[in-house]
Amino acid sequence: MLCAIIHAAFASYHDVLVPPSGAHTETPETIAAKLAHGGGLLAFIGDVPVAGVVYQPHETHMYLGRLAVLPVYRGRGIGQRLVERVEARARTLGLPSVQLGVRLQLPGNQAFFERLGYRVIRAEAHAGFPEPTCYYMEKRL
Repeated sequence: MLCAIIHAAFASYHDVLVPPSGAHTETPETIAAKLAHGGGLLAFIGDVPVAGVVYQPHETHMYLGRLAVLPVYRGRGIGQRLVERVEARARTLGLPSVQLGVRLQLPGNQAFFERLGYRVIRAEAHAGFPEPTCYYMEKRL
């Protein structure tokens, strides 16, 4: 279910992002592996799953990944509530921050996380690219 939400939510980035998003290659098995090494959340409206996120605790931070809200349900605060739940989980585990990656090609995503208190901590390039392709962002808890 989470894999299908990720695919649908990231569909508009297909053939747009360079390099392509790894979200398009996720399978139920790769998502299950991420869940086994951390956790995940699904958001429902009634009995309909509309969004999800995965996270992984690390020694110094919680990593938040694959935040995905189905397009028709965007703008309702669902993504923000999922991020807040991941932050709460990090606090429960005694982790001092949450980190995530956003593509430079998607400034709206960066702005979304900045509104939630995240700040850019570094820029990195995907393998084979000479210039940065993504920002890593962090929120201290």
